[in-house]
Amino acid sequence: MKPNSIFNWHEFVIVVFYFFSQINTGISQDTYTEQELEILPRFREMVKAGATQEYMKENKYLVRFLRASNHNLQSAESKIQEAFNWRKENHIDSYLSRDLSYFLHHYPILFSFDKYGRPAASSAVRYINPRKLVLSGKLEELRDYVRFLFDYGINLLHKVSNETGKEYIEMYLIGDMAGYNVRNHACLACMAAYFEVAIAYEKYYPRVAHRIIAVNTPRIFDKDAVSIYGYDRGEWSKVLYKLFEKDQLLPEFGGTAQFSDHSCLYSKENKCQSQINQH
Repeated sequence: MKPNSIFNWHEFVIVVFYFFSQINTGISQDTYTEQELEILPRFREMVKAGATQEYMKENKYLVRFLRASNHNLQSAESKIQEAFNWRKENHIDSYLSRDLSYFLHHYPILFSFDKYGRPAASSAVRYINPRKLVLSGKLEELRDYVRFLFDYGINLLHKVSNETGKEYIEMYLIGDMAGYNVRNHACLACMAAYFEVAIAYEKYYPRVAHRIIAVNTPRIFDKDAVSIYGYDRGEWSKVLYKLFEKDQLLPEFGGTAQFSDHSCLYSKENKCQSQINQH
């Protein structure tokens, strides 16, 4: 390995995080503009035949594709039909019933809610070792796990919105970067996997993130390009406490929640679908 290769890897990681940060650029709100309310009925009629789930005919789902297409109906139709075809080809609707217990216990995610009921997904880098997955040949399973998490989050977002009467179009994504290191988190195959996740997010789950919050972030990341927080706990804890009760945050973020609190994901039997139905 050349002496300057670590520096180059850092630059590569920054590019990936910058790419993630740009995906949700644009409107970030839970209300509809007059233009959106005017074109949503027409857009629904254009695409409803391809929907694989009823929630995909709702305004909350449709408007994400409109916003990702700058409200161009033809472009939005193309994007959403591609997403529908991808779901059918990859049997995405069956993912919530799959046995992903290995990843749920070794790479845990907490789904919680802010003070106003908006869903949030959070985890910490120290629980994740992509290099280990590469060496153990589990990248395909990791891809399935990411798809499961995306779909669970979308289902939860729509179920909560419908039952509370609040239009939650987007959810929080929160990450603790403490423990990040180039060897385990920036291997070549790891970076390829990150790009695949980012592209899947942009194409099939656009505009889902209401706000992305990263704390304990190493200095190698360009804070001007990505909205993140460093190691000043006093700084980022104020932001999180303003948004969330402590029982909805992991200890890494100054809270009291545990992964096991989410009985759906960490029960011996996968009961995610039933929990979404009962929320």
